[in-house]
Amino acid sequence: MQSIEFESEIKEGNITIPEEYLKYFSGVVKVIIMPVNNNRIKYARKPGPIDPRDFDYPKIDTRGWKFNREEANE
Repeated sequence: MQSIEFESEIKEGNITIPEEYLKYFSGVVKVIIMPVNNNRIKYARKPGPIDPRDFDYPKIDTRGWKFNREEANE
């Protein structure tokens, strides 16, 4: 996989890709975001108490699944 690296400022949730790189990529791309300085990332969170709905969790359909304790303990 070919990749490029550049620095850009996030403005209103948008990252500007420098003109010289636009000709190399089109369609769907993978984006990895890291802070340029060594400061810790500040997570944006709504003010107030933590709501369990703020967390993602895997949704697994367990209908018809039988738990075997002896098998699990092996």
